[in-house]
Amino acid sequence: MSAGVGAGAKPVFLWGFMASGKSSVGRRLADRLGGTAVDLDMLVEERAGRPIREIFAADGEAAFRELETRCLQTLDTAGVAVIATGGGTPVSAVNRGWMRERGDCVWLDPPFDVVLGRLDETGRAARPLFDDVEAARALYDARREFYRHCDLRIPVHAEDTVDEIVDRTFRQLRDPL
Repeated sequence: MSAGVGAGAKPVFLWGFMASGKSSVGRRLADRLGGTAVDLDMLVEERAGRPIREIFAADGEAAFRELETRCLQTLDTAGVAVIATGGGTPVSAVNRGWMRERGDCVWLDPPFDVVLGRLDETGRAARPLFDDVEAARALYDARREFYRHCDLRIPVHAEDTVDEIVDRTFRQLRDPL
């Protein structure tokens, strides 16, 4: 695992299911590491010129995944401390391999009930793969197998603050067991 940021340091790629805290943790962890943060979903939306939900509706998931992979693999990681990936980014073996070659992959792992508690109806409606609770639970269960390919797993509990998750992640990146 990386020893720190700076010249030659590897970025941290945050993996996890939707609402696991990747974006919030990513910003604060990047500050702590002294580099910048990139939110891959936001980058995809910026490059596409439209929200992810619209990309899914108009072009389908396969087109979105292709765009997501292009955005990931054209990302200049120099000076980037943390990349918050989309929940499905690590499902692709190509993406997993690309990230593992370039940085440390950290899985933020809340139980499904924590994810559900973080998403109100508006939050669920904004996510193209959250059609209903049971379908989302099945997707959560299926993606866990891909997330297990991470370098570091950080359990996330309902009572955890973003700062507590950042602290645990920072400590484990510095002093892996």
